[in-house]
Amino acid sequence: MNATLTADPSGGPPRVISLGDIGSGPLQDSNGNPLPFLLFASTQDFASASFAATLSPTDFVLSNGSTFVAAPTISEFLSPSSGSCLVAGVNNALITAPAGIGDFETGNLDPCPGCVGRSSAANGERITDPGESFSISADKSP
Repeated sequence: MNATLTADPSGGPPRVISLGDIGSGPLQDSNGNPLPFLLFASTQDFASASFAATLSPTDFVLSNGSTFVAAPTISEFLSPSSGSCLVAGVNNALITAPAGIGDFETGNLDPCPGCVGRSSAANGERITDPGESFSISADKSP
């Protein structure tokens, strides 16, 4: 919910792009094309980018049947791995959801098939370490 992307162009002010409430999958129009407000000129260099959103719901059923309870906010900052500008296909970020405080319970539905999750808590244990995380990665290849 309330997702935002902030693109920091080299030599210009940051551009905050409201993505609104987004779900899983690519951000495309009804014809499968990229959204126009997410297209940038190939000559535009970016020094960094950041993403922030609020999760709702915060419970994710993992492939082993346990439930991961995430903190309600996620954010990620992307900076160049070398040089002063981001490079398409080279600079990537993994968005992780830190654990909230909650229970792991057995579930029957998997709202995120194909997602990769990790937790050191066993089924039924309480999460007490806010450093635990649930990671979702996506192939950004065209």
